[in-house]
Order: sequence, then C-alpha cells, then structure tokens
Amino acid sequence: MNKKIFLLLLAAAISLTGWGLYRTAEQGVALLPWDRSLAFEGIFKVTADSADRLYFIGKSKRLIIKTDRDGGILFTHSASKDGSGGMNQYNGLAADDEGNVYALNTRLDPYGLYVTGENIVKINADGSSIRTLAEYRYDTPSESMLRVGKIRSLTVQDNRLYYYILDGSSIILYALPLSGGTGEEVFRTALPDGELPADVAGVSSEGRFYSTKKDRIYQALPNGESRLVYPLPGMDRTSRDIALSLRVDPQQRLVFVNEQLNDISRLDPQEPYVVESLLNQTLFDRAGQGKLGTLLHVYASPHGSLFAVTENQFVKRDRDGTIAQSFSSFGYTAQDKALGYLFWFLALAELALVIWLHRFVYVHMLDRKVPLMLKFLIAFVPIVIASMLWLSEMVYQRVSEKLEHEVENNFLLVAAGSNYFVKGDELEKLNSPLDYMNGDYRTIHDSLSALYGSLGGKREGQYTTLYKLENGKLFIVMDDDSSVPMFRPMELTPDYRQVIETGKAVTGSTDDSRGYWIYALSPVYNSSGKMVGVYETGKDANGLKEHNQDLKLVIIRNMGLITLVILLLFSAIALSISISIRRLRASVNEIAGGKWEAAVDIRSRDELADLGDRFNMMALHIRNYIAEITSFSEAYYRFVPQQFLKFIGKDSIVDVHLGDQVQQEMCILVSNMRDFYRFSRDLTPEQNFNLINAYLQRFGPVVRHQEGFVSKYFGAGFLALFPSQADRALKAATEMRRALEQYNDGRASAGKAPIDMGIAIHHGPVMLGVIGEEKRMEGGVISEHVNRTEQLEALTDKLGVSVLITEAFYKQLANPAEFSIRSLGRVLPYGEDRAIRLYDVYEGDRAEVRKLKEETRSSFEAAVEWYQNGRFYDAREAFLQIIRRNRWDQAARLYFYLCDDYFQNGAPADWDGTLILS
Repeated sequence: MNKKIFLLLLAAAISLTGWGLYRTAEQGVALLPWDRSLAFEGIFKVTADSADRLYFIGKSKRLIIKTDRDGGILFTHSASKDGSGGMNQYNGLAADDEGNVYALNTRLDPYGLYVTGENIVKINADGSSIRTLAEYRYDTPSESMLRVGKIRSLTVQDNRLYYYILDGSSIILYALPLSGGTGEEVFRTALPDGELPADVAGVSSEGRFYSTKKDRIYQALPNGESRLVYPLPGMDRTSRDIALSLRVDPQQRLVFVNEQLNDISRLDPQEPYVVESLLNQTLFDRAGQGKLGTLLHVYASPHGSLFAVTENQFVKRDRDGTIAQSFSSFGYTAQDKALGYLFWFLALAELALVIWLHRFVYVHMLDRKVPLMLKFLIAFVPIVIASMLWLSEMVYQRVSEKLEHEVENNFLLVAAGSNYFVKGDELEKLNSPLDYMNGDYRTIHDSLSALYGSLGGKREGQYTTLYKLENGKLFIVMDDDSSVPMFRPMELTPDYRQVIETGKAVTGSTDDSRGYWIYALSPVYNSSGKMVGVYETGKDANGLKEHNQDLKLVIIRNMGLITLVILLLFSAIALSISISIRRLRASVNEIAGGKWEAAVDIRSRDELADLGDRFNMMALHIRNYIAEITSFSEAYYRFVPQQFLKFIGKDSIVDVHLGDQVQQEMCILVSNMRDFYRFSRDLTPEQNFNLINAYLQRFGPVVRHQEGFVSKYFGAGFLALFPSQADRALKAATEMRRALEQYNDGRASAGKAPIDMGIAIHHGPVMLGVIGEEKRMEGGVISEHVNRTEQLEALTDKLGVSVLITEAFYKQLANPAEFSIRSLGRVLPYGEDRAIRLYDVYEGDRAEVRKLKEETRSSFEAAVEWYQNGRFYDAREAFLQIIRRNRWDQAARLYFYLCDDYFQNGAPADWDGTLILS
C-alpha cells in the first residue's frame, strides 16, 4: 500500500477512535474493569419517589445521584460552575411520581461563604436536561446567610412544588406548579419573640412544624399562631437533644434526627409528650447490621417507610419497624459497566494507533536522507509539546501547594490569637441552645464581628466556629452556617484531640458531607487559665480547588502560547542552521588538520555527519582548554570577586597590579554573629571553622542575588558592598534574616541553640584598591564609612534591632514604603562626636515581633519626637505603653529609662535631644 494512503488511513482511525472515546466518557463512567460499585462520598441528603427510586445529594453538596430502589445508579448530575466565578451547591431536593427531581441550587460567592442567590431547578427523569423553575437573587452579602440561604424544605404534593422561605421573623410557604411559573404564597406565620428560624417541614395545615436556633420545635397552627411541641416541661428530652432534618409523615407526625442520641425520633402533636425512637443503635443491633453511623438526614415516605443516611451508609426502615435495606455504596448498572469496558477498549485502541503512527513516522520517514529542518520538526515538536505539558503540571502543582500552605498559615495566625477576641469566661456561661443571642453570646459574637471588621470586613471565604469543651467533649456554640444548631456535638477527630491534649494550635483539612475544609484550631482559655473551648477558622477549599483549576487552565493556555512561539522560533532557527551548516562545511574542512581526536559518534545521514567527523578532531583539545580556563576562572573568582575587578577596570586577575584603585559611592553592609565567643568557646578549632562556614555560606548567594559582593570576612561576620540601588542592599538584609531563620530551624532540629546576628547598612564614598606587596596582594576597602558601619553593627544588640540603617542610606532608598521601617531618632554612638539619625528595619524580624512593631510604629516615632523636644513625661508614658504591648522592644526600653531619669532628675545641661549610647 502507498505510504501516504496508509498514513491518511491511520490518522483517520486515530480521529474516529478519539471521538468515540470522548463520547463514551461523556455518556458513562470511566470504570476500571475491577470496579463494581461507587462508595459513598460526602452524602448529605436523601429522598425518594412513589416507586422508591432514591435521590441523594453527595460529594459535599455538589452532586445529585439518582438510583433504583436497590442503589443502582441511574444518573448523576454535577452542580454547574457559576459563570460569574462563584460556586454552586445543592441544599435540598424532592422528586415527583414520574422520576423528575427538583433541587435547590444555592449560589455562593467565589470563596464559598456568602449566599448570592438561590434557584429551584428541575432535572428530568433521565438526567438529560435541566431548567430553572424559580430564582432568587441576593445582591447584598448578608452575615445571616452564610453557606445556606432562605429557602427550605422542597416538597412535591398535589402536582405542585412547595417550599418555605425563612424571612427574618416570618416563615412563608409557597406553591409552584411543576411546569414552572410564579410561586404563590400559601401560608405565613410569625415566630415568637426572641426566636430565629432554623428548619421547617410539612405542607398540610395540620402538619407544619419549624425549629428555631434555640432548638425548640413549634407547630404552626392554621390561624398563623405557633405552639411549642418540643421540648416540653416534663419531657425526658432536654434542650441539648438537637433536632435536625425535620420531616412530616403521612399521619402529620413530626419525624426528625436527634443528634445528641443519634436516633430518629417521631413526635405526634396530638400526644406531644410521647416521643418515639424509630431508628437507633438498639434496632440496628437486633437486625445484625453492625454499628450505626452518625445520622445526617431522614425522609418519611408516603408509604410509611423511613429513608435515612449516615456518614457512610443508607438505611431503609419499613413501617413495621424492621430494617428493610442497608448499603454503603452505589452499584453500577449493566449499561454503566458496558460503557466502562468500551471506554478502556477504545483507550487501548487509541494508544496502540498512536504508537503505530509514531513508529511509522520515525522508522519509515526518518530513516532516510531528508532535509535537516524536517528532521528537527518531526523529532522535536512532540518532545517540546510533551515537555511543556509536563512543565505546566509541575508549575500548577507547586503553585497550588503553595497557595494551600499559605492559606493554612494565615488561618493558623488568626486561630493562635483567638484568646484576644474570644473570652473564655463568657463561653463558660453558655450551657444550652436557650442561651442563643443572650448577653454572653452577643459579647462573643460581637468580638468575632469586630475581628473581621478590623480586617476590613473582607472574609474571602473564611468561616469561624466556636466549640465549648465539657467533660472532654466538644459542642458547637457558634457557627457561621445558620443551619448548624447550637450545642451540636462534634466528633473528636485527631486534630481536635491534639488541641485539647497539648493546648497548641494546629492546622488540618477534612472532607465531609458539607464541603472540603482547610482549617486551623486553637484552644480557648478562661481567666483562670483553664481550657474551656476550641476556636476554629478556615474556608471551604472547594472554592480554592476551582480557583486552582482555573489557574491550571490559565497555565496550560499560556504554556500553549509559549510552546507555539518556541516552535515558530525553533523552525526559523532550524532553517537558519541548515543553511549555515552548508556554508560552514567548507570552512570546517580547512581547520580540520589539527591533532584532535574524534569524541562524538554522529550516525545521522545528513549534513551534520560531514561536520561531525571534523568536529570530533577538535573536541578533545577544546574540552581540555575550556576545562583549564574554567578551573582557573572559578578558582580566582573565589578569592577576588568579579565585581571588584570590574570596579577597578580590570578584565582578568592577570591584569591586576599593586596600587590599582578607584573611589565610588556605595552602600556598605556589615553583618556579624552575635555572641560568637559564647558559641565557640566549647568547640574545637575544626568545629569553630565548620560553624563559621555553615553560618556564612547562607548569605553569600543572597548578597550576589541582589547585585552586591562580599569584600571581606572577619571571624563570624563580613563586609558587603552594593554599587547598585540601595533597595537591593536592604532586600539582601531582609533575605539574610529569613535565611537565618531557616538555619536556626535546622539547628533546633539538631538540638542546638539558635544564632542571632546584627546587620548595619550605611551609604558613602569608599576607596577600592589593591594593597600589599608584589608577591602578596589582595583587594581592600578603605573608608571611614566602613568603620562607622562596623560600629553601628555593634549597636544593633543594644538597640534590640536586627537591621540598622543610617539616614544617609535611608535617603538613597527609591521606595522606602516597600519596607517595614521606623525611625529611632538622633543617636550618638560611643566614641563618635556627631549624632546621626538611625532607623530600625524590622522587615526581617520574627512574625510576632514584626506585627507588634508595625502596630506601635506611629506611637514609637511620636514618642521619640516628644523625647527630642524635651516632653519627657509624655514620651515616658508612650514608651511604657509600647513596652507593655511589645516586651521585645529594647529601643523603647532604652528611651523609657532615659525619659524616666530625665523626668525625675532633669536632663543634662548640654542635652540636645540626642540618644547617647555608652
């Protein structure tokens, strides 16, 4: 067969197989051959139709699953992505007799916290189409609608869809035709004073019930009034028996999940003191079903059966009280399995065809003499594309991991400071849902609201949950999700146990029926130091996942554009090389008479083969020569920085002569290890050298990265010069502080004490030159400003600063606002006759110190000015307040003691507002 025809047929087969693969994956589930079922994953709610077909909300509210009565999957439907960048979740569902499902879709902001709208959608019986029946928009984000909106309890009855709207202190029942249209108000009731709605159920006038945030259940009477039915005085149930998932059975009795007892209870409003337990661990034990998981939702069918879901199973209870059905995974139908096998068959066929295509191209096309450019394109285009795809995935993984890590760290910082805004004494006073919105509750709630107010009111998806600790158990007392009742018990996961046992803040993540969460936990203490609760903050990471997926698409798109540009450039370069090689071949033959031996084996049948024979003769000598030159260059650059040679106008070390010198304005940085002799006195000389080198080797790359160079080492310190802009010198200093923190982390892991260092930066003229004698020379720096910088570095410990800069250097900064800097005022160092203005750069300080200095910067600088103006009492009081907030502020302490002394005894006669350091 003609090769061109064969190639066209092969390409057509690949295209048809790819199309079939796409269609199969779109219509079915890409099963592995050994998969027979789909496990429960974040199941949230369940309902059923008259034929007992089952409908579930799963995968953290993002998936609707329809199954037959035995749990065999009929279809799945995922929540669509909001075109405005927000998130969609399913929070309710109902089904009619024809198998159509009606779902409550909640639209959230991009961070997954504020509800921006709700709509009721209808998905037809086979899952092939979806349309909106009713839509509600909430243009202004509200703290009362976090994670859940106003709509509750979808119910299909009498060929209409009923649903409730919780509107402040009112509950309104609407009815909507199943074909769509305008909702009609059917019933309205007002809540008793002091109550806020939580959940609602029931359509018929004899069976309408609602629960409140105080965990009370009321019956809404036909006249619009409300009657308390649970808990009643004298009941064996308490206010801690949390009632969730309200439903009404055909006899107009209330069915709900009692989370405290983990059972399904039933209450008859005609006999309100009789509360029946319909499904619990005892019934499970009698049925031999093992352990009953945490009950999440219940549905009461018109036939009298109960359908319930736990965290890992589905349970059906018949009207006679027996467990009729229980399963913990969904079964694939025969059609799903067939589609799965077809998918993998087509995938293998596609792989085989692609391999065959590559073999045909590489073997039958490249194994012949063809133009070099064509060979380049055929050989390297697939490699470039594959490499860019791999690089895109690597970039995406690194960026997404870094984003998630930064989110965890931010939450940890907020959680670690929880005791500043969560008062444990008020938390201890909250004992039941009846305390909802009382004085102590509002005190804590207002403190948390003030926290977000201090952050500009921008939560960006961040939620808060407050737990009370009682007898080793945790209970939710405050949660942003308005559907979560007060004093709901919380399972003690290992992270919660760690906080309770160690008293330390931790971060973690979890995936449950309501979302995928990244969170931080910290203990809450009362005034006596007793742990009374746990504070949690975090966010629904599904939003972060979607953001990361968008980021991945952006990366792939940009990488695709870059790949296209690279391929175009590569094609142009390949064409140019091909032409140039033909021209250069004659020239290469002319210089091929050397004594070089061949070192490269080129077997290609093109122009490179002709050049390769001659090139190999030169290769060995060239390699040896380059190796010698490289070794020599690397050797002398270790002793004489390349920048030094550049400034004295020399291209090579061999051009340097004694007396070569140049004067230039530069930024001077001096760094030294503090208390070096304390570390070194117990070490051997070898250990001392190892310590110094391990310490110094972390800072040379930082200096070079910022276009500076190390001019001189002295003991455990060094002198560095920065000829470029001053901002680079200051960036080098802050990066050195971060490198020191990483170094100290390693020392801490090895059980060694941390090391600190001081850094001083000045600006002025310096003389660079070669000093010594003809047989022994070295580069040197001569300047009084170098001496001054060394003296200033010695003051860093006394002033309690990590990076100290002078006014001369500060004026050289192009953008000082980019750094965290505060003025220390005029200072007269010991041995100097002239005061200079100094600045404390706390950009590289520890996070807690940096935060405190930033908070007190304006107060500190004002107090320094008062001191310089002789207002010693005002300055002393200001410095005292600063010290109380920041006990690490050594400069504030120095000023405080001087202010106190001058206020008590008067300032010296020659005092001029300068801080004199002895």
